[in-house]
Parts: sequence; structure tokens; C-alpha cells
Amino acid sequence: MLVGRNGKDWSTNPAKSGSWLRTEKQYGDFILELDYAINGGGNSGIFIRSALEKNPAFTGHEMQILADYGRQPTKGSAGSLYDVIAATKNMSKPAGEWNHVRIVTHGRRIEVWWNGEKTIDYETDRLTQGYLGLQNHDSKSAVKFRNIRITEQ
Repeated sequence: MLVGRNGKDWSTNPAKSGSWLRTEKQYGDFILELDYAINGGGNSGIFIRSALEKNPAFTGHEMQILADYGRQPTKGSAGSLYDVIAATKNMSKPAGEWNHVRIVTHGRRIEVWWNGEKTIDYETDRLTQGYLGLQNHDSKSAVKFRNIRITEQ
């Protein structure tokens, strides 16, 4: 299990990055599966095909992780591709409970299955190859990741 705490320097500025853990290599077409749990009031994300320079949520995409169980989906809520497209349904479990995510990319297509339901099917205009990463957002957030599996296609 990986635990992210005491993240720093995140903003909505596309030119500025904060703290994140990334893969050593870049990925194009892949399947990423993992489980996550986040504390109440927590904020995190999964970066998809991001670049090292600038904010990875804007060079690639970020699947947003928030403790927002039961809320209506928006472009900034849990399960969204941050600031791009909302999940079709908010599938997040209450704070502290484990959630399962499966992200599949092929060419420009990004699909997200969240707790067993397909919630994103999107054609991107951003990078089709880049780093995968886990966001460590701020000092109030504690996020846990486990069972991380990446399969190249």
C-alpha cells in the first residue's frame, strides 16, 4: 500500500505542478487498475499520460479523487477527468472506504470504470503517451493506494 500525506504546491494553474509520484517510464495504450481510499475532506488524483513539465492534470488528464460520496457529478468532482468531463454517475464510496478504478486507454480514447460501472468514455485532444502518476495534494489529505496493476496493450 502507498500512502500520500503532506502534499504541497498544488494549484489550478496549468503551468505549475505540485507533489506527485509517477511511473519511471511513459505509457501510451494501457490498462491501469487500482484501489484507493481517501479521508474526509481529502483531495487526490490519478494522472493519465502526463508530461513532467507543467501541471500533469493539464498536460495529460487527472481522474479526480475526492471524498464526495452522494454528490452530483461535475467536471471537478470525484471520478471526473478534472476540468474536462464529469463522470456519468458519482460512484464514490464514503470517506475511508476502498474504491476500485480501471482506466483503459487506446489511442485517443480514455475509458474509466469506477466501482464496477463505466463512468467515462472520452476522446482526448491531449497527450496519447506520458507518465502515470498518483497525486499527493495537500496537508489535509491522506490518500491510500493498493493493488496497483499496469498492463500495456
